[in-house]
Formats: sequence, structure tokens, C-alpha cells
Amino acid sequence: MLTKYRFVIAELRARDPHFARLFYQHHDINRQIRTATRSGYPNNSPLIETLTRKKLEIRSQMDAILRRVPRE
Repeated sequence: MLTKYRFVIAELRARDPHFARLFYQHHDINRQIRTATRSGYPNNSPLIETLTRKKLEIRSQMDAILRRVPRE
């Protein structure tokens, strides 16, 4: 995640259950990708590609929520 949004993300995780769910799904998928690549799956394997697409979809939803948050 972008460092400049660190505090906003922390606040959203605490007060927005939907954003928190997205955040933890993103984190879990990222962990799955790291585990798979460390286990020898190539980056272009169907598993990695599927996980990466799902991670990007979640990231897009999170970005949309972050763009709606008023900036100080």
C-alpha cells in the first residue's frame, strides 16, 4: 500500500468493515503469492496469474474507497 495513505488506511480498517475485509483479503492473497513463488511456482503459472488478478481487483476496490476519503 502507498505510504502516504498509511494513516487513512489504518483509520478505514478500524471503522469500515468492508474496507477491513478487502485489506485482509489483499494481504492474504499477497502472502499466498509469495508462498507459491517460494515453493517453485513460476510467475506465469495459472495459480499465480489467478491470484494476481484477484489481488488487483481487490486493490482497485480499495483505491476507489481511498479516493472518496476527504484529504486534509
